[in-house]
Amino acid sequence: MKTLVLMRARAAGLEAWLLRDLALRPWLADAPQLAVYLPAPDGPALYDAVIEVRAGPGAAAAALADADLAARAQVWAGACEELIGKGEARWPAAAGMAAGPVPGVALLSFLRPLPGMERAAFLGHWRAHVALARAVHWGMNRYGQNRMAEPLGEGEEEGWLGMAHLHFPDAHSLRHGLFRTEADKALIAADVAGFVGAHQTMEARWHILRNASA
Repeated sequence: MKTLVLMRARAAGLEAWLLRDLALRPWLADAPQLAVYLPAPDGPALYDAVIEVRAGPGAAAAALADADLAARAQVWAGACEELIGKGEARWPAAAGMAAGPVPGVALLSFLRPLPGMERAAFLGHWRAHVALARAVHWGMNRYGQNRMAEPLGEGEEEGWLGMAHLHFPDAHSLRHGLFRTEADKALIAADVAGFVGAHQTMEARWHILRNASA
């Protein structure tokens, strides 16, 4: 099982604290795989950090109950399933990496369904979207869908049912390999319009904190 934790910082220093101390939190002691996404330096930050952890079913509740996390950031957490549409199924994409930054650029896209659309219908259409994403986003080396068990977030973000992770080997691949033509953009937009009610995207750095399978 996988858990995503979204964080908006309350004060400076969140990034340094996460990289130094997050893996030491008691509720993460037995988690075999732990990573954090941090905003790209030159892009807008939808969240100040996104934690990705493979742990037991109580991880989301433990994250919400962690007083140190709450003191540093506003926190949302939820369980999800991962579907790998392109690239290595092994986590992380950099095989054998025990810890450290994963080379490249992560494009994170947070999605919620069309109003009134049931979760199963949304996830089914999103699964079918994989083939189109693979064909159009030719520059990405990995594509994953994090499919939430329950809506994640509140306020403007209420109702995220998914986070897509499109990984590119470098910034050039992202800029030139996300779409080749305006027709490609139109294809993606038309398909997404059939199941996505709202989405927001951010560029991020993917940093592995622990990978016991490396």
